[in-house]
Amino acid sequence: MTPQAPRVLLAASGSAASRHATAVAADLASTFEAQLTILHVVPPVEYRVGRLAPTLPITQRLNDPLTSPVLSDARRVAWARGANTKTILVAGDPATVVVAIAGELGADLLVIGSTRRLLTGALAAKTRLWVIARAPCPVLPVTAQRRPSTRPTRQPVLVT
Repeated sequence: MTPQAPRVLLAASGSAASRHATAVAADLASTFEAQLTILHVVPPVEYRVGRLAPTLPITQRLNDPLTSPVLSDARRVAWARGANTKTILVAGDPATVVVAIAGELGADLLVIGSTRRLLTGALAAKTRLWVIARAPCPVLPVTAQRRPSTRPTRQPVLVT
């Protein structure tokens, strides 16, 4: 019996950290000849039972994952780095969907972007921490590469 190829799951969001995580996951997958699955989660479809009833979010897989520009870009980067990829597009809550898909696929590694911004990254940080705490496999958080500063540095002024 031949051993099964390792499985790497990449949770892609389109952020700078996610784009860097795509490159890292693709490099890992091509180095270890692993199957790379790229997952993108969009907001859930909401269903209202009655006119005054609350809306219920419905989690579902969407049929055509390549309609998502995030998945198309991530797939292009992964292929350029020599990784064998599959794509999955799901409408639902990002944290629970990522953990559920990792368990469903039997992922050996989950790669997720890690942003350090305070306000806009607060929700992403909460999602990332929830996923790290509940994932059925090891999680590799990848931060965005910092650009070198183009701002001139201040030189000390000598007073005589």
